[in-house]
Amino acid sequence: MLEKQRLLLLPGFGEDERIFRNVINYFGAYDVEVLDYSDVLPFFSYKSIQLQSFIEAIIKSYDISAKDILIGHSLGGFIAHHIRQAVGCPICMHSSFTDPAKIKVLIGNKFLIKKTIRNGLFRSSMFKKGARLLHSADASKEDMEHVLEKLGNYGSANILKLVYLFFNRKKRFLNWLRSNPDYDFLPNLIIHPKSDNIVNPPDEDYFEVNGNHFSISTHPQQSIFIISNWLRELQQQSKIQPFSFKSERSPLKVAG
Repeated sequence: MLEKQRLLLLPGFGEDERIFRNVINYFGAYDVEVLDYSDVLPFFSYKSIQLQSFIEAIIKSYDISAKDILIGHSLGGFIAHHIRQAVGCPICMHSSFTDPAKIKVLIGNKFLIKKTIRNGLFRSSMFKKGARLLHSADASKEDMEHVLEKLGNYGSANILKLVYLFFNRKKRFLNWLRSNPDYDFLPNLIIHPKSDNIVNPPDEDYFEVNGNHFSISTHPQQSIFIISNWLRELQQQSKIQPFSFKSERSPLKVAG
């Protein structure tokens, strides 16, 4: 019996496996595993954590290689994107970003965000009220409530560590000399909701789907159709040539 190929699911900020609840059953042909960032976060302090070292720790902890397939939602897509730069694995980014500037609600000042998070920003009634207001009239209300609950249990230190992944991004010297993007491998597939109220549309080519930031759970059929076709394409490629995804390729289609 052939061993199943591993498919890793990467949740977003304050999320867990629940965000993939309406799509995970479609991945029965794969060995599915959901990443838990708390496996790695204890190795860092909020003062020491940087994106590159965090990515290296994730890769080592989960033994990620070019043979794995990654699907990341929101922050999970951002992390998957940087794992791809290190190992060359194929990735799908959903409701995500390669540039943190795309996040609509991120405070840009590092000192200010440190102060507000350590003072309990994500546990404050004001933050919860604003978050609930964004999702009060649609199907993603339950997803937002779950995120608020998870963030309440995370603790300010771990929340700050995750937020700091957006800062201290050191560019290699040659990247200062070339135009954007400042990475080597394009995402293989990007799916972005039409009404994402947390992340602005990407500059890269992408498939547009209905719904808001949580559309992977509220409008799963559209995403499953796109992802299934992509996975089928990957399978066909692996039969034609040795299993390698180091070559740069664009997503399948520009949103219409």
